[in-house]
Formats: sequence, structure tokens, C-alpha cells
Amino acid sequence: MPITNGYATLAEVKSALRINDSVDDTRLESAIQRASRWIDSKTGRFFYQVSGTYDFVCQNPYRIRIVDLATANGLVVTSDDNNDNSFSGTWELNTDFRLEPTEAPAFGLPYNFLYAQDSEWVQDTRVRVQGTFGFPAIPDPIKEACTLLSIRLYKRPDAPLGVAGFGDMGAVMVRGVDSDAQALLQPFIRIAVA
Repeated sequence: MPITNGYATLAEVKSALRINDSVDDTRLESAIQRASRWIDSKTGRFFYQVSGTYDFVCQNPYRIRIVDLATANGLVVTSDDNNDNSFSGTWELNTDFRLEPTEAPAFGLPYNFLYAQDSEWVQDTRVRVQGTFGFPAIPDPIKEACTLLSIRLYKRPDAPLGVAGFGDMGAVMVRGVDSDAQALLQPFIRIAVA
């Protein structure tokens, strides 16, 4: 099973497990795929890049929150000024609006806002953004969390009924989601704004 938009590679997970053969490659790839999609679900965003078009409704005449925009290259922003689905209003980057946070590229982060400069968007206007969405590159904490979760998913069949083994104090149980993976993901969780 090939990995699609995985946040760790097969080689990285095999190295962490110290596996040198290819016997379980299919199972490992499946674990990486499932861990990557769980990370998407947990954080409310994705860390790979995809070209697409999204529409947003302007709630603030100066600032529009958008999904993660990986790069300004190829960006096209239009608005439906007459509410007729024409999206004929054209907005030029660094003339009509700027991307924020402005320091995002320096930290390997995506842009999250369009900020109107010399003019403003009309309240409740739909704004269409066409570009490359996601993150500029997969952040290291996301790679590490994916590796940890992939290992956990791969090893889970070794703990039937959640019992990983027995120690001096009785059964050693597998609990919930890996707390280290959750800590690595915490700074990337997108807060929903109503």
C-alpha cells in the first residue's frame, strides 16, 4: 500500500523500530497512513501541500481568516462583490491585500489571513482564494508524532485486549493515545473561530 501524503516515511519508521527487512512493509505503510490522517483530524489542518480553491465569507472588512496557505506563488484572490457568483472583483497581492502573519515563511509556517491594505472588503462578501494550501514543509514535531503513532498502531496487535504484558504490579495496559505524540501536536491544533 503506497503512502499518500504521509508525515513520516517508511524508512523513518523502520529505522525507529530497527527493522531491516521488508516483511511488514505493507502493515507499516498502513500504520503511517492512518497515523497521518489521525493527525489531520486531531489538529484540524493538513501538513502536505495541495492546490485548490476555497471560498470564505468576509466577517471583518479588513481581515479574512483562511485555511493554511503554503505559499504566495500562484495565488489568485477574487471577490463576489455583487453577490451573483461572478467573483469578478480582483485583488492584487501587496497592493490590495497582504498575507499574514508576514513572518510565516521565516518560520516555515503557512499564512492564515488576508489583510486588506488600502481598501476593504464589504461585510458578508464571499472571497475566493486559489492557491497552494497546507504547510510549506512538514514540521519536525509532526514527523515525530507520526512516527510515534505509526509505531503504536503497528505494535497494537501485540497487546490483545489492551494488555501489553505483565509486570510486578499486574497487567501493563495500553492506554489511549500516546501522550508524547499529543504534546508534539498541541501547538499545531487549529482553534475553531465561530
